[in-house]
Amino acid sequence: PFNLEQKDSSTATIISDLQFGKKYRWRYAGIKAGNVMDWKGPYNFEIITDSFPEKNIISLRVLKNDTANTDGFIVLDCTHSAVDRNGKTVWYLPKINWHLIPDRKKFEMRPQILDLAITPYGTVTFLSDSDAFECDLQGNITWQAPNDGKVSGNGNEGYNHDFKRLPNGNFMVLGVEQWKKLPARYDTALLNKKFPLRQMRNGKEFAEVEFGTIIEYNRKKEIAWSWNSDNYFDKDWLSPVRDSSDYELRAHMNAFSVDKKNEFVYAGFRDIDRIIKINKKTGQVVNSWGDRLPGGEARQPGFFHKQHDAKILDDGTIALFNNNNHPPVDSPSSVVIFSQPTGRVEWQFNCHFDTLPEQRHGLSGGNVDELKNHHLLVCMGNGDRVFEITRNKQIVWDAVIESNENMAYRFFHRLYRAHYISSLYPCYFTCQTDKDTVTQKSPAFTLKIFNEGTEDDSYNIKISSSKGAYQKQLTSVILHSNRSASFEIKPIQTPSSSDNIQIVISSKTNPDSIWKMFVEYVK
Repeated sequence: PFNLEQKDSSTATIISDLQFGKKYRWRYAGIKAGNVMDWKGPYNFEIITDSFPEKNIISLRVLKNDTANTDGFIVLDCTHSAVDRNGKTVWYLPKINWHLIPDRKKFEMRPQILDLAITPYGTVTFLSDSDAFECDLQGNITWQAPNDGKVSGNGNEGYNHDFKRLPNGNFMVLGVEQWKKLPARYDTALLNKKFPLRQMRNGKEFAEVEFGTIIEYNRKKEIAWSWNSDNYFDKDWLSPVRDSSDYELRAHMNAFSVDKKNEFVYAGFRDIDRIIKINKKTGQVVNSWGDRLPGGEARQPGFFHKQHDAKILDDGTIALFNNNNHPPVDSPSSVVIFSQPTGRVEWQFNCHFDTLPEQRHGLSGGNVDELKNHHLLVCMGNGDRVFEITRNKQIVWDAVIESNENMAYRFFHRLYRAHYISSLYPCYFTCQTDKDTVTQKSPAFTLKIFNEGTEDDSYNIKISSSKGAYQKQLTSVILHSNRSASFEIKPIQTPSSSDNIQIVISSKTNPDSIWKMFVEYVK
């Protein structure tokens, strides 16, 4: 049996090493002046088991782990789960549907989830069947992108590849313009060359295209900012047709990131080997890197091909996963970091692993996350490998995704992205007061805030009372993980009888995380 007694000076504590599929009973008691007060409980709960791991369809095998003293989990979209450094599942996204697709003599199973991440705000974001969601750890949807076609001009936005919650609380997601309304007058020969696939809708002619869009929504699902690559590329050069035989000229966008000041968006176009820098205020492309082709000049051609990710790092450099799968060259995928504005390669690592030479390529997918210690977590996409590497190019953690080939059906796992998170509770706090009631002789009380999360945070505090004796607004200093701060609260005037004091505290990292408390004034 699992028995644990744990003491914590705050009003919450994290219990580790609980198991899926187990039932637990718990109780708690306060400690005052060194004495244990009356016990509350017992209460019961159960941790349900995900049916996916039980089927033994796919697993993560850790090849190397030199990070024994390193916290944090790895979130894998292909298994809709998070694992620790030993490969043990610590969380999974529930309520997931699966597609069962005939594939010759076998069946192919595909999860709906793409770009799964646990955010620094303690929420979960993911793409599922062209929709973008945020939910809590239990899978309850807290936000969904509207997908109404206001940017694309079509019936939906075609969300794909990349979805993030931004530090300002907004959400940003990639979309696609799939159909473009044609002008009333046009050159027929040019039109047939550029737009061979067309159809009539309500008496108007539309052409099938593939231009990428980037959309930023606020929490009210209003468009805060958007951008369409249709306004960037030279349409006389670019072939926007989605099934064009001239595949190399498709404007297929698959990644973006935003700088800390929220001034620039960096976007990656896989098929034309290009990354661009967009000024959010003007919508103009102010720099670009990759192949020099019409439709916007780019710097330093030839150092990446069919790339994924376009990650702006803390020092202002840009990281990408270079899939490098361009025929007829047979070279390994690589991680590339280059500088702005020149595009000079500052750091590169070739993913040619001798132990598993067949996995040196990631033909699609892949990303790079920068950790707090400036190590890099690299996902090789459908190369089915995830590893952590130092800036001295020492691999300290290495794991591969493996499937059971003896199954009656073939499982198509398609690892697309992997993300790091410091814990399941990166943003979490509690608070308490030293008194439940105050009096005229002793009207002051102390408020204490505990940062229970694994990320630094600060807090907005608002004190108010029904009759105005207590009025105060302040912001705490930045609290590191497992640190606390105390505040002495005094009335601004002599309190009157039955004055209820309300305390509202919100996280600056996640303003949706709010604690409300009350202290009563007793005459």
